[in-house]
Amino acid sequence: MHIVQVLLSPRVGGAESLAAALEDAWCAMPGVRVSTLYLEGDKSKNPISRFFSLRRRLRATVADVVVSHSALPNLYARAAARKGLPVISVLHSAVDDFESRTLRVVERLLLHKSSAIVAVSESQARAYRSRFPAAPTRVIPNGIASSFNRISHEDVEIVRVNTIARIVEQKNPELWIEVAERISSPDVRLRWWGPMNIESPKVASLMRRFEAASPMFFPGAIEDVAPVLAGTDLLFHPSDREAFSVGLLEAAAAGVPIVCSDSVGETLPDWLPRTEFIAGDASSAERAVLGAIGNLNELGDHARGAAGRVADFYSIARTAARYMELMAEVLRKSGKEGV
Repeated sequence: MHIVQVLLSPRVGGAESLAAALEDAWCAMPGVRVSTLYLEGDKSKNPISRFFSLRRRLRATVADVVVSHSALPNLYARAAARKGLPVISVLHSAVDDFESRTLRVVERLLLHKSSAIVAVSESQARAYRSRFPAAPTRVIPNGIASSFNRISHEDVEIVRVNTIARIVEQKNPELWIEVAERISSPDVRLRWWGPMNIESPKVASLMRRFEAASPMFFPGAIEDVAPVLAGTDLLFHPSDREAFSVGLLEAAAAGVPIVCSDSVGETLPDWLPRTEFIAGDASSAERAVLGAIGNLNELGDHARGAAGRVADFYSIARTAARYMELMAEVLRKSGKEGV
């Protein structure tokens, strides 16, 4: 089976991380080959040029099934796919892409070419179904590596509060900075690990202001999250919204207590322990972080108790297998069973 994944560009993000992890897992399966096409592989941003470029490249790959990731690749992949080529569209956005009337109209026009629509969380699926009730929607949660060491939370002199995420507006760095300034204490060390979106003037301005006073707060991008999690006593996730955060799942699989907004908490399973704050409210976030620090031993016990279940249920191997089952199903329906 030849699977072709379609992405917007080779940047660092949730869609790209999932696609790379799925490729590794699928390529370990016998008889499976995976290729990746980028919508921005055609440097022109002209919609017609992009369409014909993707259509030409899709035909050259001789794909058996296409898996596209995120709003624009989902639209272009279905439009450009040859007749009879199954296309599975994966929703990744933390916001409602279909608030735009234009995108809603285009989505309705392309639904007949949708073999399946995959949402990464139940809340995302509900939002999509509310607009397109007839769409063939399926929920397949994001997956994580299962090689995280369980964290042993011992009494520490300095509590290490880490954030592990891209520094982009969606993650609410403004709230993080406000909380960091309020919690400033020799007993607490805050760090934000991740690449910065230098294309955002607002983010760049915030980071320059804060780095000038506290340059060690932003160590930069990391290749491997495991060592950072091993040195984390509490994970603080400031984002107002997420589709389904891999970073939070990784922390939970390592037994690290989590602090996140209530809106992000809605995307997580009820059994996953976390401390929540009111989304966008710095005072609420400050209270949540300080409360978690004060109750770290008990929260650590709860986090470690759930770690095994998180690592098993959300393993990338299980996620890849769910996609493979879905691909087998859509291939049967298209008359290509046994590919």
